[in-house]
Amino acid sequence: MNPPESARLFLERQMARLRAQPKRRRIVFPEGDDPRILEAAARLRQDGLIEPILICRPGTPSGMECVEPSTSPRLGAYARILYERRHARGMTETEAAAGGAFVAGLRRADGRRR
Repeated sequence: MNPPESARLFLERQMARLRAQPKRRRIVFPEGDDPRILEAAARLRQDGLIEPILICRPGTPSGMECVEPSTSPRLGAYARILYERRHARGMTETEAAAGGAFVAGLRRADGRRR
């Protein structure tokens, strides 16, 4: 089944826009152990669209940059930042520690930072 023409045109425009940028954007993929994510990130990299950063466990065979939560030296600092920003919305320190790896990846990535 082929995608609708409007979807195909949209994707072509987005790909052209990304290729026209002087520097590839660095995008974080939090589910870096998922085979579907690995495949998508590898394809986007191969197509020259982005430089993926994966949040993954040690030993994940990817060939791409990988932020490993258990070994990140800045994990504690990022977890504290995340907890300070989100505790009023009900985030626990344990949840912040898990999310700290994602924040560590975001600090290496391009895009919007708050």
